[in-house]
Amino acid sequence: MRFMHWYERVGGAVRETPISTPISGDEQSKRFPFVALALWALFAFVVPLLVPALNIVDVLAFPLGYFMAAQGILIAFVVIGLLSARWQDRRAAKGP
Repeated sequence: MRFMHWYERVGGAVRETPISTPISGDEQSKRFPFVALALWALFAFVVPLLVPALNIVDVLAFPLGYFMAAQGILIAFVVIGLLSARWQDRRAAKGP
């Protein structure tokens, strides 16, 4: 016996929908959170390790390492967050 938690009205009829219905999706879309986490770790831990080596080059009168740490990493985090939100919206739009 299946336990139903809520009802969904469809075209005037009431259809029972279990709360445990899995979200359908292909394997590539299920990997995205791990890719986003790996990119976050790359920008959070690897780029700061490269700062001394990057300081040899100047960009707009700032050392490149400082510029990458102060601006580039923050921009990368915003882009990763926006891509994650877009991915989540697409998964939610597909529905169960």
